[in-house]
Amino acid sequence: MRRGVAGLVELDLAKALGLTDEKDSAALDEATREFELSAGSWVAAGFAFDGTGPAGFFRAGVRDPETLDRAMKELVALAGRAAPVEPVRGRTVRIAAGKTVLENIPGDVYRLRLSLGRPPGGTAAAPPASPTDTPAAVDVLFRRLGDVLYAATGYASRDALRALLAATSEDNLALVPEVAGPLGRAGSDVLLAGFVDPGRITASLAGKPGSVGAAPVVASVRRETGGDGVTLHVAIEGTSTAVAELSRWLSP
Repeated sequence: MRRGVAGLVELDLAKALGLTDEKDSAALDEATREFELSAGSWVAAGFAFDGTGPAGFFRAGVRDPETLDRAMKELVALAGRAAPVEPVRGRTVRIAAGKTVLENIPGDVYRLRLSLGRPPGGTAAAPPASPTDTPAAVDVLFRRLGDVLYAATGYASRDALRALLAATSEDNLALVPEVAGPLGRAGSDVLLAGFVDPGRITASLAGKPGSVGAAPVVASVRRETGGDGVTLHVAIEGTSTAVAELSRWLSP
């Protein structure tokens, strides 16, 4: 394993994944190093809850596609030998690793199927009957397309990844005034930004997705360099409607 803080993090990750073999730990270290070398300059991630249940999305720029492909192949092989333990009840998480194909999407897609029992077969992990129920298994799907890495997971992960791959420049948060406004006021040196729309989440949980307008809480971290130091400025902006809904969430 590499020395230093990064090495310590990777050592903890290997332990969390249940990879006790020294060769697997070394392979994990090499794969994560290659991920770092191949990474581009930007990352975008999000979470949504609609009529099919929760879904997570991830996009990242890629600087070295060949190195990233090699790292992904190695990580999938390691995942197939991993045996992590979920922290609540101490049950072993089963991982079935391999590839799958998305209809109307060219090329192979890597798939990690996570379950607390024997991973079910089939091309897709079936979502539960209700978005509020717990699925028998969840798929994590990812692939590289050009200089971008795409990944998605959720109760309907195939639909989530397909939607992510099919997104166009018109599907842009810069075109949503409730998000673009606060980000514009944060300035051009934003390091990290994110938003949550509590009203829309509540509506989705109630089975009425899209029934309310956008009222997000937007947070950003901006860097300011001066002299010998760096100052970080945190800005949080939201409407009274969003703040009221967040307060309701936090009420006992």
